[in-house]
Amino acid sequence: MTSPAALYQLMTWLSPSFPVGAYAFSHGLERAIEADRVTDVASATDWISDLVLRGSGQVDLVMLHQAFAATVSDA
Repeated sequence: MTSPAALYQLMTWLSPSFPVGAYAFSHGLERAIEADRVTDVASATDWISDLVLRGSGQVDLVMLHQAFAATVSDA
């Protein structure tokens, strides 16, 4: 079992305030812009749609839904 202090440290490292956490939080959008893959509203929309429908954004949404459903069912 992980100690609360170790879990807190891990959560801190994954925070958007740290470079690794910020990159993960943005799903690499900065790099896509730098590589000219995202250059306008249309390409940004495509990037976000792919993230939500096919990428890790889908997992994030499933987890958010499950957390919300657990909260609502406890009420």
